[in-house]
Amino acid sequence: MPNIDTNIYATWVPATDTPYTVEHYQQKLGSSEYELVDRETFKGITDSTVTPLTKSYTGFKTPNTEKLVIKADGSSVLRYYYDRQSHSVTFNPGEVGGEPVVTRLKYGSTITAPQFAAKGYIFRGWDKTVSTYMGDQDLTYTAVWEKEPNAEYRIEYYVQQTDGRFVLQEVVYCTGKTGDSINASDLRKDAKYAEEGVTSFRNVTVGGEPKDAVTISGDGKTVIKVNYKREQYTVTFNPENGTQSIVYTLYSGAEIKAPTVTRTGFTFNSWYPEVPATVCTKNLSFKAQWDGKEGVTYRVKHIRQDLDGTYPDDGELVEYVEMTGTSGNYTIGREKAYEGFTALEFSQQLIEYDGSNSVIP
Repeated sequence: MPNIDTNIYATWVPATDTPYTVEHYQQKLGSSEYELVDRETFKGITDSTVTPLTKSYTGFKTPNTEKLVIKADGSSVLRYYYDRQSHSVTFNPGEVGGEPVVTRLKYGSTITAPQFAAKGYIFRGWDKTVSTYMGDQDLTYTAVWEKEPNAEYRIEYYVQQTDGRFVLQEVVYCTGKTGDSINASDLRKDAKYAEEGVTSFRNVTVGGEPKDAVTISGDGKTVIKVNYKREQYTVTFNPENGTQSIVYTLYSGAEIKAPTVTRTGFTFNSWYPEVPATVCTKNLSFKAQWDGKEGVTYRVKHIRQDLDGTYPDDGELVEYVEMTGTSGNYTIGREKAYEGFTALEFSQQLIEYDGSNSVIP
């Protein structure tokens, strides 16, 4: 023992076996709370910083690693929280069409398949077994259908009328297998609705679109229209008054209304041939018949050749003979006998209503 006071100091070094704890918590299903699923105890150097490893759990998101300072009393605890993963489960309606049903579920949630129904189809389940619980990846299921063997559809028969409208004549109600195809030509009823020169088959339409084949829809809304057109013919009226012909295009069986025509100096008599009440099965043509004005005065002009070989317009070598007739008829001019002259050939003319024309023998 020294004969003076002495201070003695303790020397410490960090322990290398100080315990610390790492706890792993998983999110409870349907809750924001977590439950402890794993606890690990490790040893390390007091006051040192460690980065404990995370774990990998199926269906859970792995958190990022964190740092932990090891306390000397061994009370250090690091807690890792694992959230449940979310995945999509998709139920496709398949061949019947429509929007798929998509649900976002957390891992372990109960999967409930939707109830699909479509008119004209019988639901037979899904293309694979539907999982009871949501797993760790997206899932897709497609509905399986059986075609309804008695899907309803109807056939409507239309015939074009004389005014151009297509009028319903008959409706036939039928059933068939959804998706089956019907040949349009098999729907024709020519013996009933086609008549030579009057009506003939036009087309088969669905929704206004011409079809060579029709597919039966399962919704019972298939309406097939079989259309028969009416033949058209031209009806021509020649007025014989110097104007153009009047031409109508009419449907077979349509009423024929003869036009009203006029001609100066003439009275309308009739159309030739006689105009029938309706259009038949051919093009028709008619000519106006006119009654002329009686007592129309016209002149026959006689011109004798001059010594120089010319034919003067007037003077002593020109003579007029007045005659009467009916407009529209031919003149009846006759040559005269002049000593030393021989009459040349000439042509009769139609008598104008005002007698303005002359015959020159």
